[in-house]
Amino acid sequence: MSVRSRLRVLRIRRPPNLLTAQAYEALFDRQLGSLFDVSIASLEEWCNAVLGPVAQPHDLADAAVRFAKHTAGCDFFCPSYECIPLAPLLLAIRNRARSSTRLLLIAHAAGAYVFEWALMHPLLAEGDVIIAPSESARRTIVVLCPAIEPFVRTIPHPMAPLARAPRASSTRAVVSLGRVHAEKLIHRQVEAMAILRARGLRDVRMRIGGALDDGGWTGPHPYTLALREKVRRLRLDDRVELSGPIRGDDAKSVFLSGADAVINLSITLEESFPKTPVEALGIGVPVVGTDWNGLRDTVGPCGLLVPVRATTGVVSGVDVDADDVADAIESLLASPPDQAQCVAWASQFAPEVILPRYRAALEDARERARGPAAVPEWPEATLSATPAAGLLSDAAPLNVFSWRELFELHLPWCADVRRGWAAPLADGTPHIVTHGERVRGVLLKAVNPALQLVFAKLEPRDVAPQRAGSPVLVVARDGAPSVPDRLAQSAMSPGPLPGRVACLMELISLGALTEAACALDTLAADGLTSSALSYWRAELSSARGESADALACSLAGAGMQTLGESDWPIVRQVARTARRAGSPGAALPALLAWLERFPDAQESGPVWLEACVNSLRAGDQPAVLAERYLARASALLGDVPAIQKCEHMVALARRAEALVA
Repeated sequence: MSVRSRLRVLRIRRPPNLLTAQAYEALFDRQLGSLFDVSIASLEEWCNAVLGPVAQPHDLADAAVRFAKHTAGCDFFCPSYECIPLAPLLLAIRNRARSSTRLLLIAHAAGAYVFEWALMHPLLAEGDVIIAPSESARRTIVVLCPAIEPFVRTIPHPMAPLARAPRASSTRAVVSLGRVHAEKLIHRQVEAMAILRARGLRDVRMRIGGALDDGGWTGPHPYTLALREKVRRLRLDDRVELSGPIRGDDAKSVFLSGADAVINLSITLEESFPKTPVEALGIGVPVVGTDWNGLRDTVGPCGLLVPVRATTGVVSGVDVDADDVADAIESLLASPPDQAQCVAWASQFAPEVILPRYRAALEDARERARGPAAVPEWPEATLSATPAAGLLSDAAPLNVFSWRELFELHLPWCADVRRGWAAPLADGTPHIVTHGERVRGVLLKAVNPALQLVFAKLEPRDVAPQRAGSPVLVVARDGAPSVPDRLAQSAMSPGPLPGRVACLMELISLGALTEAACALDTLAADGLTSSALSYWRAELSSARGESADALACSLAGAGMQTLGESDWPIVRQVARTARRAGSPGAALPALLAWLERFPDAQESGPVWLEACVNSLRAGDQPAVLAERYLARASALLGDVPAIQKCEHMVALARRAEALVA
């Protein structure tokens, strides 16, 4: 290929803080930078130059002129993950400019961009390219919004293999490497080690690699502290090691090469292309993963996938069973795939295989952009914010907005995102939530439960039959719509229950309590479960100041079932409503029963703290009990302000007891 024919890509980014983003940007520079003429634009400077000062309202006509100037000569503009929230705005001004520059969007986390897909689908032009790094990522986009499918190309990240390092120990070992976070299910793999020991596998050690501060926490993150407590309680100190961050290819090679198997569990919506399995397989080490999202595409036949199950409760979710994790580890150690098979599978992700696919896709897109197809016209005022098909077609609250209304809500949120780049909020500074951010957050909560089932290949959860009909789209004629009114309309409209509950939650937080009450009555008629109804009735009563009713509803909900690990919101609600009703001791049986079963779960720290506060306020509990609860909370949360406040309260209680004695 001649130099003159090389594709020109404008990468819009700034130095990333997240370790995963740092790794990808290094990959981008090393691999794609060698294939295309890549120019780097500073994220903040470029957006200021194109969009204007962040303090001023966006002027799309002026921005279009500046966009044409600052993308001149570029075939594609490629926003980094921090800039992707602005992609709909950038497409809108690109279309106004009638520019031939096309979008190159690498969808690392296709399931996290639901708001962006809703806004982008009528703005995409022939030649725009969305790279899905796995078949699962492509399917995610198509499930959400089939209208985007013509623009999607499935191309994995180019992954150069690591060099296999000599093994330093003959001890059998399993390792995990990545973010130490609850959605990576590190706690389940620790529990699996206790199960393996009980089965007689006492010669296996586990090393957990990853930053223990979760990329910025001062000191060990509370999740890290919870893991340490779990290791201590299960007496696994000699079998499980939190190794800390493993940085650089050489260190990763040594760490992975010392393993008989790599564990890469995940239930995060962002797991479209997990890189650690590819790196492990590339040096011949098999992988235990979850049967989830992009892990299927990377692990393939060279490991085992743990089934993901749906959880029940107020907050829908997914999880895995530690017994299943133990089964997979035991089976893989007993009968691992051949090293050569692992290496051969990983070779499909090698740069020499992937980069020609990138080149072919972008060259084809450039030719399409040069053809007669024009950029789309501005969407009609009556166009609904919901696409014609896919999960977004009936998603709350999109179903009560026009596309233009949604875009108008998007603009102030874009400015807020840009302000966050320039000056992150200092501690204690209140964050003013824009309506765009509010609607985006509700939409994510609405769609996530369905996406989780898609990622886990589970059947949709049983719901009561929905009322027939569809919401009436009300187009505002005099400015932005009333967001609380629209949320109420969506909550009471036919459609999937999770989205309607998300609208209800937001109505309560906004103080729109009359509307929330009507929405809750409608949800009750449409089949919301009894425990969920009790929870939300308690929330609504609390917001109204009806403390006794709130406590009664909360206790009723807690008593309807045996509370599982994911039911911590119910437990904490009982603690709060009991305090507000002046009966803090009423919550202690539920709190302590839950904590007896889950003493060091990822949410146990706050529950221990609730037990401490309720015990102190009950007035008939010895201060030594509150002190014990506080010690457990402190071990799980660290020296955070809430712990310091409770330490002061406990000290006062001990002094008061001493005076009485």
